[in-house]
Amino acid sequence: MKKILSLVTLLYSVFLTQGYIIDDPLPAPTVALYNDNDNVIELTTESIKQIGTDKSIWMVEFYKHWCGHCQRFVPTWRIVADSLKMYEPHIKVAAINCATQACEDYMIQGTPTIRIFNPRNIPYWSELPSDWSAQLYVTNAKSVLRRFYPEINMNSPYPVVVPVTTARPPVTTKRPSNTVKVTYESKPDKVHQDDIEKAIQYALTTEIPMKPHMHYPEMSALYKFLDSLIKNTPNLKEKMKNFLISLREWPQIMGFTSITGKQFKERVKELEEFYKPFSQTAEDFVYCKGSDPQFRGYPCSLWTLFHALTVNAESVVFQNHGMAVVNPVAEAIIGYVDNFFSCKDCARHFISAALTMIYPYSDKDTIFWLYTLHNEANRRLAGDTTEDPQFPKIQWPSSKNCPQCVTERYNYMTGRVERVIQFQIVVDYMKRIYGEENIEMNNLIDEQESLKESCLATIPITQREQCNKLMFP
Repeated sequence: MKKILSLVTLLYSVFLTQGYIIDDPLPAPTVALYNDNDNVIELTTESIKQIGTDKSIWMVEFYKHWCGHCQRFVPTWRIVADSLKMYEPHIKVAAINCATQACEDYMIQGTPTIRIFNPRNIPYWSELPSDWSAQLYVTNAKSVLRRFYPEINMNSPYPVVVPVTTARPPVTTKRPSNTVKVTYESKPDKVHQDDIEKAIQYALTTEIPMKPHMHYPEMSALYKFLDSLIKNTPNLKEKMKNFLISLREWPQIMGFTSITGKQFKERVKELEEFYKPFSQTAEDFVYCKGSDPQFRGYPCSLWTLFHALTVNAESVVFQNHGMAVVNPVAEAIIGYVDNFFSCKDCARHFISAALTMIYPYSDKDTIFWLYTLHNEANRRLAGDTTEDPQFPKIQWPSSKNCPQCVTERYNYMTGRVERVIQFQIVVDYMKRIYGEENIEMNNLIDEQESLKESCLATIPITQREQCNKLMFP
């Protein structure tokens, strides 16, 4: 057995010294947009580190499986991989899911990000636009090939595409519009605390740390986002509140004028280990769980969090020298999306839509403002390939769940029937759905808190404080 293991180790080292990486398949439960039938190599946190010492040219797409732009990009990247297959092992086309793998060392500003890693250059990359056609990517790749491997015959016509077999599943399927829509609209609107907490967890542990460097604009946006979470998150547990406060105050206490994403991630990890803020948060999404891992999930939970913040915010209009200023919750939401939301296309559309609207001031204005932005996104994405076939994008809420939210009237000037959104009814409906008292909670038991309560219940009152300090310093 030892001889076999030694032989395997020797073969592996030989392949590495020759400069050709052994393609490491992803673990079975890993979420990915590409599969074994594709010519795209799915990289992991460990395997991507080998690129810097490899003799191959690597074209790598950095993506997140829930990112709509990334999902729409899949067919393009498949064509690129198929077209360049004939030039392996001199060039390889790969992808890495930054939602499940660590990408912090690569300073990814948003997804999808396309980079070419030059061979024997530890590591040097050039970044390409994420809106090119497949032909442009292949042409660029061939120019890099000519530079590093001039001996390769580059006269073969473009494209050299491997035929798509029936075994290769598409990124998603078009929904039968009528049947699924009726099923979805018959469901009542519900909100679960776990979806809210998972949005916070993902934002702090994965999304924000992707930012390579945070200077004043990003630090200000981060402070306002954390401040809004502390003040307005419904059903906020004490340990999560303390966790968020410590994270918010950390840069100020340390006197930092800038921080790196890596520093932020390390601090979040330290505070997580101390406060255990997500110990009662479920492992998976509840009402934001999609029919497939690439659908809904984090984007849905982030909308849920944003709506919950607007509904549960203090009813105050802030003023500066007698003039109302932008609602702090709206400001926190805009700051987060603009600076940290990694799906480039989604963030751009959100900010563009927000700029066309009057910024909200009162709490009611903010609730309606976000409701309008959400429905604008639904309108834009209805029927898109990124849409979950089990949860089609509708103008929310459905007419069944809130028949009075939108009414119709005949416009005698235009001769058309117009939809009229009832401002106050919509605001009241949002308050019912996202109000703290109506949000569903899970039944998970915090083992530490349970142990603490058991301890305190079995000893005299005079000794309880001492027990608390000993068991939970």
